[in-house]
Amino acid sequence: MHLFGKLCSLVGPGRTIEGEGFDPSGKWPAEKSFLALGLDLEASCALGKEFGQNAIVWAGADAVPRLILLQ
Repeated sequence: MHLFGKLCSLVGPGRTIEGEGFDPSGKWPAEKSFLALGLDLEASCALGKEFGQNAIVWAGADAVPRLILLQ
């Protein structure tokens, strides 16, 4: 299953947005990203670990983004 499809099935329909980060100078390759809405910190960390991430960016009700290291 495509990873975005798997993420959607875990998080729920309409709660995920695909994105892509890229280096404007072209020195680094583009990297796909996903925004999963409405998850608490514990669920976000579990999802990041399931997808093999070293870290996630998480924001709670205060909308302040935080870098959460998973490894």
